[in-house]
Amino acid sequence: MQRVINLFRWGTVAVILLTFVAYLAPYVNPEVFWPISFFGMAYPWLLLTNMLILVGWLILRKKYFLLPLGCILMGWSHFTGFVGIHVGDTSSDEGIEVMTFNLRSLSYVWEGNKGRDKKREEDVIRFLKKNRPDILCLQEINRYSFELIVKTLGYANIHRLKNRRTAILTDFPMGKTGKVEFGTQTNSCLWADIKIEGQEWRFYSVHLQSNRVSSQAGKVLNEGNIQERETWQTIGGMISNVKEAGKRRARQALQVARHVATSRKPVVVCGDLNDTPQSYTYRTISKHLQDAFRKGGSGLGTTYAGDIPALRIDYILADERLDILDCDVMEVPYSDHYPVLSRIELKNGK
Repeated sequence: MQRVINLFRWGTVAVILLTFVAYLAPYVNPEVFWPISFFGMAYPWLLLTNMLILVGWLILRKKYFLLPLGCILMGWSHFTGFVGIHVGDTSSDEGIEVMTFNLRSLSYVWEGNKGRDKKREEDVIRFLKKNRPDILCLQEINRYSFELIVKTLGYANIHRLKNRRTAILTDFPMGKTGKVEFGTQTNSCLWADIKIEGQEWRFYSVHLQSNRVSSQAGKVLNEGNIQERETWQTIGGMISNVKEAGKRRARQALQVARHVATSRKPVVVCGDLNDTPQSYTYRTISKHLQDAFRKGGSGLGTTYAGDIPALRIDYILADERLDILDCDVMEVPYSDHYPVLSRIELKNGK
């Protein structure tokens, strides 16, 4: 028994050390040292492991339970980036509704090359009409999906550029508009100044570089055999993709952050950052901004509905001059991302 306890103790120390490495991930640029980003992505599983270890030591009635407990508490800001701790009814009828939604080009309404699944398409539109927000920021749209949404939702003002897959839609008056140039059509960032009750706010719709490993991860999880060479080749390809994508996201995040810093207007950044709260990307863009989920969300903040579980990669980030009244991750089966909806207002109603 003592040997088991000794092994358990050393395992506890190892998990805690890995968790502390994950805590460092937001502060290290992947272009300087890219492997640390893996630990940031693994944080939800490290958190779960720490919790299981804590329970294990409590069952054994050993004081070593203080080690994982201390580790979790020391990383409390990381915990609240993944788990919303707001209890009770946080919904509000005040402020304006802002939604960010990665539609994946409405690809979920297609069944291979057989044509569109009209019922699913109608479900998507019905959902958007029912929850029609004051400001709608979209990512991964194509011409077909965009024209369908514009036709059915009837927003008065729209900002979208040709060959760009992001958009901003609203009925409020729209002033200056523009883009943050990434040098690629796959990813984009658009911005628009929108006048709300006499005050202009600047909204961003952002879609950063994807790791593009979802299908590979699904194949490994569902079909992979660890003893087969093909499985290891797939894993190697995933690591390479994550490495290069992480570096590119870091550069894109810096571009967005610099542009946000030039605005004198209250800023709201919406979109798919393709990175978790334990990442350099998130920390770079969210610096001096409030995370709507941290302020008004509850439960697990998972926004990715694909093959890789427990990822929060879609955000609404608001200026410190704004009040976040609530936030809801809407778990609907219309994309490989869940839409995020939040109510926001100027502080003190001014």
